[in-house]
Amino acid sequence: MLKSISPHRLLFLSIFIWIAFYSAIPTTYVNIEPVFFAVLMLVFYIGAFLFGMFVIRGDKELIKKVCTPRDKLITYIAVFFGSLGTLFKFYQRFIQQGYLFAEDYTRLRIELMAGELNSGFLGLITALITPFGLLSFLMILYYKNQYSKKIFFYSFLLALYPIFESYFTQGRMIIIIVVSMMLITVSFYLSHFTDFFDKKISIKLGKFRMLSFPKKLASKKILLPSLILGLIFLSFSVKVVKDRLDLFNYKNIFVVWEEQQQMRLDDDFKEYVINSGEVNVEIAKYSIKHYFSHGVIEYIRMVNHVDAPFGMFYGQYIFNPYVKFFKLLGVNTRSFSELNGAMHKQNVYTTFWGPFYLDFGVFGIPISLLFGAVLKYIYIKARKGYLPFVLFYSYFAFVILGSMFLNLMIGSSIYILNSLLVILLLSKIIPENIKLTLKKSDK
Repeated sequence: MLKSISPHRLLFLSIFIWIAFYSAIPTTYVNIEPVFFAVLMLVFYIGAFLFGMFVIRGDKELIKKVCTPRDKLITYIAVFFGSLGTLFKFYQRFIQQGYLFAEDYTRLRIELMAGELNSGFLGLITALITPFGLLSFLMILYYKNQYSKKIFFYSFLLALYPIFESYFTQGRMIIIIVVSMMLITVSFYLSHFTDFFDKKISIKLGKFRMLSFPKKLASKKILLPSLILGLIFLSFSVKVVKDRLDLFNYKNIFVVWEEQQQMRLDDDFKEYVINSGEVNVEIAKYSIKHYFSHGVIEYIRMVNHVDAPFGMFYGQYIFNPYVKFFKLLGVNTRSFSELNGAMHKQNVYTTFWGPFYLDFGVFGIPISLLFGAVLKYIYIKARKGYLPFVLFYSYFAFVILGSMFLNLMIGSSIYILNSLLVILLLSKIIPENIKLTLKKSDK
């Protein structure tokens, strides 16, 4: 099973998903000429990334790691900081920013997005420590037989808080990140400590095996809840876009959409939407296809617009959350609005590779190779059962799966990476068999 979530397979799956949605969307994208140089750079980025994975080799021996005192100490540290972060986050979102009293969540979200650093120092501290709540649950989940049900349930609530908050803030990406990290961690747990993947169902075309998956995945206990949760998330995604369209109340949504997205909707699709009687609902459904399709298009437009083959910001765009810290200290740095202003269109995804070009241009090719090598190393360590690397890979796996249409290495999700680095550092400096004892004072 772990082979199916290897980094190169996830990358190929990402390419397949983009091709499938791009082929199915009833749209003609315009203003994408020329395409040669942009596509050539994309091929070089992806090729270097794959080559970086290829040069890193590791044996396939499985080491069933046990939960050490160090693992438990780090887990409890994560629970502590995750609890503080969640408490501060609740105050920030629902009291300071007003979501608890807001009558229109969509309007409030748009107003807050118009500002920058509107949460101040509290927002920065909150962003830094809140991810420990999710990571503490993943650590307990991986070694779940070593922890009590109470701590398991409590950490689960910490991990669910971002999803709870997303209902009010109408953010969908954090839901996908949280759920995907949980699923990847579960995959490693099931592979390392259970026989879940021993029995498989194979779908063959002649002698060629097209697909193989664990037999237990086909059970009603897994399929039915997965289907229900998937439909709930899909409905929520449609509602988020519909609410935004309702708020702006466009007189002609087709004209606005085509101008903003620089596309031409197919005439038969327009006719279908009009006849449906629910224009905003149908456009919201359509936006999901666009969500998966537009990344490569916006990447091409960005490369043509910027025309900076040797890069522009040299890491400041990708690592902007860290740049904000220096801005709070009074250092004169570019705001994210200034960085985003260099792009052809703001607040759009340009695939995972777009920021590589914006920051480094052609110098992003060796950086992409290095990233591929590092990711392959993380995957090998995770397969061997090393907990910090299981956590790292749970994050990077979805980054790669969404690489052709999303970019999770920029924005607030990078704070998760920051927390992962802290956990890795703690695992290096704390002795494996550390003993914690409380001594009674002499009377």
